[in-house]
Amino acid sequence: MIRWADNEASGAQPDAAMAEQFKTIQATYDSFQSDLRMAADGGQPVAMYLLAKTVGKAFPSETEQAERCLLYQRAMDKGLLAGAVMYFHECDKSFKTFDTKNPDHLKLLTRIQALLERSDPYQNAYPLPAPFSLCFIDPAAIPTGKPIGALLGLSTARQLTYEQYQADAAYLLALMLENDKGEATYKNQAYLNQALTLGCSDSFSLKPIYEKKFSQNKP
Repeated sequence: MIRWADNEASGAQPDAAMAEQFKTIQATYDSFQSDLRMAADGGQPVAMYLLAKTVGKAFPSETEQAERCLLYQRAMDKGLLAGAVMYFHECDKSFKTFDTKNPDHLKLLTRIQALLERSDPYQNAYPLPAPFSLCFIDPAAIPTGKPIGALLGLSTARQLTYEQYQADAAYLLALMLENDKGEATYKNQAYLNQALTLGCSDSFSLKPIYEKKFSQNKP
């Protein structure tokens, strides 16, 4: 924090103090990113995940976005659930366009299902940063009738626990899975119940929809 009173007393210019402070922050950030890259290159999935957050920062170029997605994918392939969830949010274009039959999209959902069904070998590294979440936002802030992509602008940077990532993964499966007819099944409802049990806010109000849909003719 810059102490303006001290600056004035010493005769230093505030702009010069800010510039010097920025240099220090930038040097620390560059060192942190370098350490992450070294660990990621060594195969550490949590480092891959955290490094992806630093590439391009808030407005990555096309090349930077491709690097971020590759890092998320590598982390996911190592078994990090957070990597799979964030790959879905940041890299799965079908999520935003409702291209639900896209082979890569379907493969990703299958991968998330597999990761959710087993324990994350890196769960001791949580909580991890999550700029996007379908579960942990204020439902009252969601615009009525807006596409899924609108939610991305509502989420703010936060730290999510392993259980919260599990909730987010279960909820996105409850939202996105469908059968050959393009319809939700009892599996969607099961994933929804799992997400709700883990504290998901049900931002798309799936519970009343599925309860009505599956209230009759249960298998």
